[in-house]
Amino acid sequence: MKKHLVIIGAITLLVCIGLSGCTSPTSGILGEWSLISYGDLDNLTSALPEVNTSIQFKTDHTFSGNVGCNTFAGDWRITLDRGISFRNIVSTDMYCEKTWDQEVAVLGLFSKNTLLQLHWEDNDTMTITNNTSAVKLTRFIQGTGTIQYIDLEGGFYGIIGDDQEHYDPLDIPSGYQQDNLRVEFKARLAPNQNRIHMWGKLIYILEIQQLSP
Repeated sequence: MKKHLVIIGAITLLVCIGLSGCTSPTSGILGEWSLISYGDLDNLTSALPEVNTSIQFKTDHTFSGNVGCNTFAGDWRITLDRGISFRNIVSTDMYCEKTWDQEVAVLGLFSKNTLLQLHWEDNDTMTITNNTSAVKLTRFIQGTGTIQYIDLEGGFYGIIGDDQEHYDPLDIPSGYQQDNLRVEFKARLAPNQNRIHMWGKLIYILEIQQLSP
Protein backbone atom coordinates (compact mmCIF):
# COMPACT_ATOMS: atom_id res chain seq x y z
CA MET A 1 0.00 0.00 0.00
CA LYS A 2 2.77 2.42 0.85
CA LYS A 3 4.48 1.65 -2.45
CA HIS A 4 1.28 2.44 -4.33
CA LEU A 5 0.93 5.73 -2.50
CA VAL A 6 4.49 6.69 -3.39
CA ILE A 7 3.86 5.90 -7.07
CA ILE A 8 0.63 7.90 -7.13
CA GLY A 9 2.37 10.80 -5.41
CA ALA A 10 5.17 10.71 -7.97
CA ILE A 11 2.69 10.71 -10.87
CA THR A 12 0.84 13.68 -9.34
CA LEU A 13 4.11 15.54 -8.98
CA LEU A 14 5.03 14.91 -12.60
CA VAL A 15 1.64 16.15 -13.77
CA CYS A 16 2.10 19.31 -11.71
CA ILE A 17 5.56 19.88 -13.15
CA GLY A 18 4.21 19.34 -16.67
CA LEU A 19 1.63 22.04 -16.07
CA SER A 20 4.28 24.42 -14.72
CA GLY A 21 2.82 24.27 -11.23
CA CYS A 22 -0.57 23.05 -10.04
CA THR A 23 -1.75 26.34 -8.59
CA SER A 24 0.05 28.96 -10.69
CA PRO A 25 -2.55 29.29 -13.50
CA THR A 26 -5.32 29.92 -10.96
CA SER A 27 -3.38 32.15 -8.59
CA GLY A 28 -2.02 34.18 -11.50
CA ILE A 29 -5.46 35.29 -12.63
CA LEU A 30 -6.76 36.30 -9.20
CA GLY A 31 -7.28 40.00 -8.54
CA GLU A 32 -8.59 43.07 -10.34
CA TRP A 33 -7.96 43.78 -14.01
CA SER A 34 -8.77 46.58 -16.42
CA LEU A 35 -9.56 46.36 -20.13
CA ILE A 36 -6.84 47.29 -22.63
CA SER A 37 -8.42 46.19 -25.90
CA TYR A 38 -11.02 43.91 -27.43
CA GLY A 39 -12.45 42.61 -30.70
CA ASP A 40 -10.83 40.94 -33.68
CA LEU A 41 -7.70 39.09 -32.56
CA ASP A 42 -5.63 40.44 -35.47
CA ASN A 43 -6.89 44.01 -35.12
CA LEU A 44 -7.82 44.76 -31.52
CA THR A 45 -9.72 47.94 -30.67
CA SER A 46 -8.33 50.01 -27.79
CA ALA A 47 -10.60 50.31 -24.76
CA LEU A 48 -12.31 53.67 -24.33
CA PRO A 49 -9.71 55.74 -22.44
CA GLU A 50 -12.14 57.80 -20.37
CA VAL A 51 -14.17 54.77 -19.16
CA ASN A 52 -13.05 53.06 -15.97
CA THR A 53 -13.22 49.30 -16.44
CA SER A 54 -12.79 46.54 -13.87
CA ILE A 55 -12.98 42.73 -13.94
CA GLN A 56 -12.24 40.97 -10.66
CA PHE A 57 -11.43 37.25 -10.42
CA LYS A 58 -12.05 35.89 -6.91
CA THR A 59 -10.77 32.88 -4.99
CA ASP A 60 -14.23 31.26 -4.89
CA HIS A 61 -14.13 31.03 -8.71
CA THR A 62 -16.64 33.80 -9.23
CA PHE A 63 -15.93 37.00 -11.13
CA SER A 64 -17.64 40.35 -11.54
CA GLY A 65 -17.03 43.50 -13.45
CA ASN A 66 -18.04 46.50 -15.49
CA VAL A 67 -16.56 47.52 -18.84
CA GLY A 68 -19.04 50.29 -19.64
CA CYS A 69 -22.32 51.02 -17.90
CA ASN A 70 -23.57 47.50 -17.09
CA THR A 71 -22.36 45.25 -14.30
CA PHE A 72 -21.92 41.51 -14.81
CA ALA A 73 -20.96 38.45 -12.79
CA GLY A 74 -20.49 34.71 -13.20
CA ASP A 75 -18.24 31.72 -12.56
CA TRP A 76 -14.80 30.95 -13.98
CA ARG A 77 -12.57 27.87 -14.14
CA ILE A 78 -9.04 27.21 -15.32
CA THR A 79 -9.04 24.15 -17.60
CA LEU A 80 -6.53 21.29 -17.66
CA ASP A 81 -4.88 22.74 -20.79
CA ARG A 82 -4.37 26.07 -18.97
CA GLY A 83 -7.28 27.76 -20.73
CA ILE A 84 -10.31 29.32 -19.09
CA SER A 85 -14.08 28.83 -19.22
CA PHE A 86 -16.96 31.00 -17.99
CA ARG A 87 -20.42 29.93 -16.85
CA ASN A 88 -23.63 31.33 -15.35
CA ILE A 89 -23.04 34.89 -16.52
CA VAL A 90 -25.67 37.46 -15.62
CA SER A 91 -25.66 41.19 -16.30
CA THR A 92 -27.74 44.31 -16.16
CA ASP A 93 -29.30 45.32 -19.45
CA MET A 94 -29.05 49.06 -20.00
CA TYR A 95 -28.28 50.43 -23.46
CA CYS A 96 -25.42 52.93 -23.37
CA GLU A 97 -24.50 53.99 -26.88
CA LYS A 98 -21.00 55.18 -26.05
CA THR A 99 -19.85 51.91 -24.48
CA TRP A 100 -22.16 49.44 -26.23
CA ASP A 101 -19.65 47.94 -28.69
CA GLN A 102 -17.08 47.48 -25.94
CA GLU A 103 -19.53 45.76 -23.60
CA VAL A 104 -20.98 43.52 -26.31
CA ALA A 105 -17.52 42.36 -27.38
CA VAL A 106 -16.36 41.45 -23.86
CA LEU A 107 -19.57 39.78 -22.68
CA GLY A 108 -20.06 38.15 -26.07
CA LEU A 109 -16.73 36.36 -25.77
CA PHE A 110 -17.28 35.36 -22.15
CA SER A 111 -20.86 34.18 -22.67
CA LYS A 112 -20.38 31.64 -25.46
CA ASN A 113 -19.81 28.79 -22.97
CA THR A 114 -16.77 27.61 -24.88
CA LEU A 115 -13.25 26.81 -23.71
CA LEU A 116 -11.07 29.87 -24.24
CA GLN A 117 -7.31 30.20 -24.41
CA LEU A 118 -5.18 32.29 -22.08
CA HIS A 119 -2.07 33.98 -23.44
CA TRP A 120 0.26 35.76 -21.01
CA GLU A 121 2.32 38.70 -22.23
CA ASP A 122 3.81 39.00 -18.74
CA ASN A 123 2.58 38.43 -15.18
CA ASP A 124 0.36 41.51 -15.41
CA THR A 125 -1.03 41.29 -18.95
CA MET A 126 -3.19 38.50 -20.39
CA THR A 127 -5.30 37.89 -23.48
CA ILE A 128 -8.43 35.72 -23.41
CA THR A 129 -9.29 34.44 -26.90
CA ASN A 130 -11.16 31.89 -28.99
CA ASN A 131 -8.56 32.41 -31.77
CA THR A 132 -10.90 34.79 -33.59
CA SER A 133 -12.00 37.35 -30.98
CA ALA A 134 -10.05 38.45 -27.93
CA VAL A 135 -10.12 40.52 -24.77
CA LYS A 136 -6.83 41.89 -23.46
CA LEU A 137 -6.59 42.75 -19.77
CA THR A 138 -3.96 44.30 -17.53
CA ARG A 139 -3.69 44.07 -13.78
CA PHE A 140 -4.51 47.19 -11.75
CA ILE A 141 -1.42 49.04 -10.51
CA GLN A 142 -1.24 49.62 -6.76
CA GLY A 143 1.72 50.78 -4.75
CA THR A 144 3.65 53.57 -3.15
CA GLY A 145 6.11 55.98 -4.65
CA THR A 146 7.49 59.50 -4.89
CA ILE A 147 6.24 62.27 -7.16
CA GLN A 148 8.98 64.02 -9.12
CA TYR A 149 9.06 66.84 -11.65
CA ILE A 150 10.56 65.41 -14.83
CA ASP A 151 12.27 68.03 -16.97
CA LEU A 152 11.60 66.43 -20.36
CA GLU A 153 9.51 67.56 -23.34
CA GLY A 154 8.21 70.69 -21.60
CA GLY A 155 8.18 69.13 -18.13
CA PHE A 156 5.62 67.02 -16.27
CA TYR A 157 5.09 65.30 -12.92
CA GLY A 158 5.67 61.57 -12.74
CA ILE A 159 5.67 58.91 -10.05
CA ILE A 160 8.74 56.82 -9.31
CA GLY A 161 7.44 53.70 -7.63
CA ASP A 162 9.22 52.14 -4.70
CA ASP A 163 9.84 49.24 -7.08
CA GLN A 164 11.70 51.79 -9.30
CA GLU A 165 9.02 51.58 -11.99
CA HIS A 166 8.29 54.90 -13.72
CA TYR A 167 4.64 55.99 -14.05
CA ASP A 168 3.49 58.90 -16.21
CA PRO A 169 0.01 59.92 -14.94
CA LEU A 170 -2.35 61.44 -17.48
CA ASP A 171 -4.53 63.01 -14.79
CA ILE A 172 -2.51 63.64 -11.64
CA PRO A 173 -4.47 66.04 -9.37
CA SER A 174 -2.97 69.53 -9.13
CA GLY A 175 -2.66 69.26 -5.37
CA TYR A 176 -0.24 66.36 -5.80
CA GLN A 177 2.04 68.09 -8.29
CA GLN A 178 4.86 68.52 -5.76
CA ASP A 179 8.44 67.35 -5.91
CA ASN A 180 9.39 64.54 -3.51
CA LEU A 181 5.82 64.02 -2.30
CA ARG A 182 5.35 60.48 -0.99
CA VAL A 183 2.07 58.89 -2.12
CA GLU A 184 0.09 55.69 -2.15
CA PHE A 185 -1.87 55.19 -5.35
CA LYS A 186 -4.09 52.92 -7.41
CA ALA A 187 -4.14 53.28 -11.18
CA ARG A 188 -5.00 51.59 -14.42
CA LEU A 189 -2.77 51.36 -17.45
CA ALA A 190 -3.76 53.63 -20.33
CA PRO A 191 -4.93 51.60 -23.36
CA ASN A 192 -2.78 53.71 -25.68
CA GLN A 193 0.82 54.03 -24.49
CA ASN A 194 1.88 56.54 -27.16
CA ARG A 195 3.04 59.81 -25.64
CA ILE A 196 5.90 62.16 -26.42
CA HIS A 197 7.47 61.81 -22.97
CA MET A 198 8.60 58.19 -23.47
CA TRP A 199 9.55 58.13 -19.79
CA GLY A 200 7.32 55.55 -18.13
CA LYS A 201 4.04 53.67 -18.20
CA LEU A 202 1.07 55.89 -18.99
CA ILE A 203 -1.57 55.51 -16.27
CA TYR A 204 -4.89 56.93 -15.14
CA ILE A 205 -4.95 57.67 -11.42
CA LEU A 206 -7.97 56.10 -9.66
CA GLU A 207 -7.01 56.72 -6.05
CA ILE A 208 -4.14 58.66 -4.52
CA GLN A 209 -3.26 59.88 -1.05
CA GLN A 210 -0.26 61.43 0.61
CA LEU A 211 1.81 59.26 2.89
CA SER A 212 2.86 60.54 6.29
CA PRO A 213 6.51 61.65 6.44
